[in-house]
Amino acid sequence: MKKLLTFALTLSIAASTLSFAENLKEKVCVVREQFSDSSKKWIKKNAEYLRQQGFSKESKFMEKIDGNTFGSGFVYVAPDGTNYIVTNRHVVSSCEKASVQFEQEDGSYKTYNNLKVLASDRDLDLALLSFPKGENPFASGMTVSSRAVSDGEEVWSAGFPGLGAEPSWQLGKGTVTNATTRIKALVDPEVSTLIQHSAPVDSGNSGGPLLRKNASGSYEVVGVNTWKVSFRQSTNISMPVSSLKKFIEKATSAPAPQSLDKRISAFTKELKEDEVSCSKIEKFLSKKYVGKSGAETFAYVMRNSSTADYAYTSASFAEYPLSGFYAALAVDIKNTLTKDDFAKNCKIVKPQQLDDGSYSVELINGKTIYYTLWSQQAEAEGSSWCIDSIGEGKYSESDELKEKQAAEAKKAKNNSKDSKKADSKKKIASENEFDGEVELSSTKKSFSSDLVFEMPYEITVSGGLMNAPSDKLSPGARLTYTFIGWLSVLAQVDSIKTGDDSNLMASGGLKLNVPINYNSFYIIPYALAGLNMGLLSTDLGLGYFAGAGLEVGYHFEVFGIFAFAEFTKQSIKTHFDWEDETIEKTRPSIGLGLSF
Repeated sequence: MKKLLTFALTLSIAASTLSFAENLKEKVCVVREQFSDSSKKWIKKNAEYLRQQGFSKESKFMEKIDGNTFGSGFVYVAPDGTNYIVTNRHVVSSCEKASVQFEQEDGSYKTYNNLKVLASDRDLDLALLSFPKGENPFASGMTVSSRAVSDGEEVWSAGFPGLGAEPSWQLGKGTVTNATTRIKALVDPEVSTLIQHSAPVDSGNSGGPLLRKNASGSYEVVGVNTWKVSFRQSTNISMPVSSLKKFIEKATSAPAPQSLDKRISAFTKELKEDEVSCSKIEKFLSKKYVGKSGAETFAYVMRNSSTADYAYTSASFAEYPLSGFYAALAVDIKNTLTKDDFAKNCKIVKPQQLDDGSYSVELINGKTIYYTLWSQQAEAEGSSWCIDSIGEGKYSESDELKEKQAAEAKKAKNNSKDSKKADSKKKIASENEFDGEVELSSTKKSFSSDLVFEMPYEITVSGGLMNAPSDKLSPGARLTYTFIGWLSVLAQVDSIKTGDDSNLMASGGLKLNVPINYNSFYIIPYALAGLNMGLLSTDLGLGYFAGAGLEVGYHFEVFGIFAFAEFTKQSIKTHFDWEDETIEKTRPSIGLGLSF
């Protein structure tokens, strides 16, 4: 009887645990980004651009983000009954809308589309999705714990990691190995500590809940699974529930209106720091700016930045392509606006509103000026104003005269009693703001548009040995045009030595490139093939060539230089000494070139 009772109790506990696990599937979901046709075109266009610039690995990675990636999330129901989905920011960072899928008992999925990315936080890597207006399909959500975890406490990870490229439900058990770990590389410890645990976290778990069982045996959320440490065993990182609660409270409350002047001052303040934080600069950038200039700036930064900036940009891209574009723009802005202490000593011209509601703000230091364009972003990382573009210009002599006249007019105005009275009531928007308006005539240019390494043309000179009929030095010249990143057309002229005579041979063909970039240096293994036509002695020769080579070079801002070595198999058929003759020889050659 005792054994039977024990068996019945065991079955009861197992059934209860199974029931809780089944209930979890009703509240934990697969999260996928939703892309419009225009967004898909943008992804395809930028992936192609990266491939043309030699970033084939990054191009392939970017091609995979158009709805094929997924993460996890869970249901949160606010006190007023409004339904939300909690997930990681990096799961939905490339889109404004997402879909969520809940696995049913028969293995099918119930899908909800067009959820809006209501709010996201770059520091905490959290995002909150809202259902279309009026839709609240869940009466209750996951219970969010009010108590922090402790070292050694049992926890569970729930979500849909990938298995065979498709999401697959997983509920795994582990323990808290460090309840308040501080990892500055992930999150500033002043912003939030993190939970380190051993519950399974794999690709696709991002955004899913970290759980524990309460006194009644029910699961409650104690964190959000966000990172996996690849170089340590069973070391996974979650955002704690305390930070999650603050994020949700901020995201669901009406934001206080933010002054543009304060936003601009905050931007310049970051640039005046002794060590400028690129992650903080990223928060000032709009999606519009990233969408327009991100890929071009990424290519530039990856070729021309310091080791630290390269590592930061590369790691951000590896997390998510759009994150890499944000990082590249932030690096470019940091390096440009801190050069020669521009930002530390710049003045801010009073914002001028444009017809579309955006504001033009000019940063001036001496004779150098940078134009910044700001617009209001309703969903921009907790801020209302972001930068849409930055461009550079310089004063002309007429500009200096206008500035001098404006300064004299201001001085005269301040000497009057009326002006003093008005000035005492005037609100100063920024410590560095000009009171007067300075009109500047200059050619505006974007940071990124003139820094793109589109260098499709190559001119080379080479020398090689051509046995026809004896080994002689064969100089040549080649023009190459790359019309897509891995394929070029070429035209070449060589001087062929036959006995004591020098003869010309013209060649045309295709060159297949496999570019490998590291900052400004690059290596291109290549193969080439084509047709020959030339004069050998007094007879016309026709034939073909095929070969392979290696090109090593360095990109400057507007041109590149390189050296190459190649081996080609030449086959030329001609009527030579009153007989038809085919000359087949291998031609080794080396050369130098210029790309632009």
